[in-house]
Amino acid sequence: MRILFVTNFFPPTHTAGTETYTYGLARALRDGGHTVEVVCAGTFDAGDSHAPSTTTDTVDGIPVTRLHFNWQRARDIFMDLAENDDVGRWFDAHLRQARPDIVHVTSCDTLSPRVITVAKEMGLPVVVTLTDFWFLCMRHTLLKGDGTRCGGPENPWGCLRCLAHDAKVYTAPRAVLPEPVVRTGLTWMSTKPLLTRQRGMRGVLGDVARRQERVRSALLQADTILAPTAFLREMFVRNGYPPERIVVSPYGLDCGWLPTDTQKTAAAGLRVGYLGQIEPLKGVDLLVRAFHQLDAPQATLTIHGNHLRNPSYTAELSRLSDGDPRIRFAGPFARDERAEVLRNLDVVVVASRWYENAPFVIAEAQAMRTPVVAANLGGMAEVVRDETDGLLFASDDADDLSRCLRRLIEEPTLLPRLSAGIRPPRAILDDVAELLTRYQWAQEGTRWSAVSSSSLLAMSDAKFVGDREW
Repeated sequence: MRILFVTNFFPPTHTAGTETYTYGLARALRDGGHTVEVVCAGTFDAGDSHAPSTTTDTVDGIPVTRLHFNWQRARDIFMDLAENDDVGRWFDAHLRQARPDIVHVTSCDTLSPRVITVAKEMGLPVVVTLTDFWFLCMRHTLLKGDGTRCGGPENPWGCLRCLAHDAKVYTAPRAVLPEPVVRTGLTWMSTKPLLTRQRGMRGVLGDVARRQERVRSALLQADTILAPTAFLREMFVRNGYPPERIVVSPYGLDCGWLPTDTQKTAAAGLRVGYLGQIEPLKGVDLLVRAFHQLDAPQATLTIHGNHLRNPSYTAELSRLSDGDPRIRFAGPFARDERAEVLRNLDVVVVASRWYENAPFVIAEAQAMRTPVVAANLGGMAEVVRDETDGLLFASDDADDLSRCLRRLIEEPTLLPRLSAGIRPPRAILDDVAELLTRYQWAQEGTRWSAVSSSSLLAMSDAKFVGDREW
């Protein structure tokens, strides 16, 4: 089968969750004898042209085509993010040359949903895996401009105000005019591309209602829509998507990096770790505050991530740590070092303030039999089973997080019990076996593609392989 993946970015330049998942699927399918290709963005916010140019390379033998363009050069900058016609024309020509059997989209963030509509116009089957809330929220995270969580787009003005929350185009008139007057003025401006493409308004003001309609229409053209967690599916259903169109299908984890021996190194005190982006939405400050409360001289907190990307936030974390010698900022690590990093941690904390879906850091920690303490929120609360393989704390509550960490220190049997309760994460080969069946159904145009993963497993005569012996 010829499979073309479309995503936002791809290794080695980007290695976040979506990129890691797409890479794992592409490798497993290639190893299974299928022809695999990836199309993604290279740079999409730099250069003099909106028309894409391309570079090609291979990653582990997988051909990758990267599109380079500058979305800020579009005629209608705001709508370009929802229907990039220049990318659409390039993709049309590429599909006619590549002639894939299936198009699998794991992100429309950079290339826009035109990749879906173009593929369908050519009669190709399309599978979409939802990896965040991009189809609902231009911020991806359903976090409002003031940091509070959002249940989804209630009306265009609410989204417009959220996008412009910190921009002068909203804050300046709001300081002297009543909200209804500001709403009328900005709503009118948002439909005028010549205005919204000006500096200070790019990507902030735009026709939100039109964007929402185009994005929704494109997604519903997909033959199969997959969500890694029931929570993510429910959020889309709450926001008007037909429940029968979205199927829960958990991510598979490529465990090629996992050592045979997952035994921990010895340590005198509890070793707490954080692995990920050093950003406010990830709640790293929450973790620092919680750990700083612990009266445990031998406990340590190691924070892995690029602390240079957001210098002001890093400075805040340094201030919160107050010179605590137990807290160490270790910087990022290479992907092939993750087993060794996890071997030297007793527990991993995921304290995100947004509705994380199915963070790969949780699956990777669990693969190394490392319990996770996570916010009781979104998909995190679905993949961490409280008191069974990890602990859940009240979201955005440093005191409750500190209480959980204190329990791990004061209850000597708790950490071993949680470690013993960890189930191996779903293997990438199980994921691929299910996908191949869904690909076939999509090609045949059958509605069987709406069945759940659990039903598919029960129906299939094929043996799903990949589970490790524990």
